[in-house]
Amino acid sequence: GIAALNDDGRTEFVQPTKGICHDIICRDGLLITAEGGAGAAVYRPNGNRLCELARIEFGAANPVRELVDCGRSIAAQIGSVTVRTLRLSGTTLETVGEAMHFGMLYHRHIARTPAGPYPIVLSLSHGPELLTDDGELKQTGLRLGLETCPIEEGACGFRGGLILIFNRNYYFLPEPKRI
Repeated sequence: GIAALNDDGRTEFVQPTKGICHDIICRDGLLITAEGGAGAAVYRPNGNRLCELARIEFGAANPVRELVDCGRSIAAQIGSVTVRTLRLSGTTLETVGEAMHFGMLYHRHIARTPAGPYPIVLSLSHGPELLTDDGELKQTGLRLGLETCPIEEGACGFRGGLILIFNRNYYFLPEPKRI
């Protein structure tokens, strides 16, 4: 479920959800949740409760594990190798384009901050990869190409560049297209 907290950190109310709530983002005054095998759902706050407005499901074998607002699109991690583009259209979620497949994605492997205009996916088998977002997330083929350990290493955008944690070192690439 979802627990709403006040400014003091006390629970105001708890909203049951259809699935386990793995992630939640806020967009256009609505809450969008990643609820595992129960898909992704859209909720509108209404006093001391949330009203479910829409849900999109991909089946129990394809759980929604992470959501990242990329600006024009929402990146949704589906299962452990797939990222799909979601679009919030009014109060409805819809998929856009084809599913993108990466090496292993465990948990929280879509960076919350882009590298300039590029959302970043960090897979175990190929390292960070830059995507484009023109309303549909697409793979650019720009990737580090090294096996990384997402528990110890990572990537995020910073001031238009890309910060990498790799082999116990921090690296800053001011021009991420040069991966």
